[in-house]
Amino acid sequence: MRKGWIILTLLGLFLFGTSISASFAGEGGKYSTIVLKEFSLEGAAIQENPDTEAYAKSLPTEFSQMVEEFLEVYKASQKVVLEKALKGGASEGGAVVVEGRFTKITAGSTAARIVVGWGAGSSTVAAEWTVKDASTGKVLGEYKKNQHSSSSVRGIHALESDARYLARYVASTIAKLLK
Repeated sequence: MRKGWIILTLLGLFLFGTSISASFAGEGGKYSTIVLKEFSLEGAAIQENPDTEAYAKSLPTEFSQMVEEFLEVYKASQKVVLEKALKGGASEGGAVVVEGRFTKITAGSTAARIVVGWGAGSSTVAAEWTVKDASTGKVLGEYKKNQHSSSSVRGIHALESDARYLARYVASTIAKLLK
């Protein structure tokens, strides 16, 4: 009897999971181009530390390139265009525009990681972004994500790791949306 309940529960979870993914499915190949705008630092909480501040200044360009790399790996679109490389507008048919901003960039505290542990003092790279239809301006998806490093990674290396994982997450949300 117990085995039957387990099977029914698993079946229910499977059906619920597939219905959720189907409801968030994109426009099924309608978009052939993804236009990535550089994420903004405007309004971001950046840790007051010379190394963190210097890294934050270079992050928007590097981040766009990382997202582009992951989108190519995921084969999310026929063409990925970075905003700086785009001449004219994004008005070509079949394009989506990805816009975002960083909300928090902090290297954390090595001392807190060592003394307290349990995630205290962790670094964070956080962002929010939207995916819009280029021709209509309709928002297809809105997202927010805080990426934290593991306790073994410290300083700028932690920020680089967080940014890379966040870029992969951004690319995966775009790829899933457009499937």
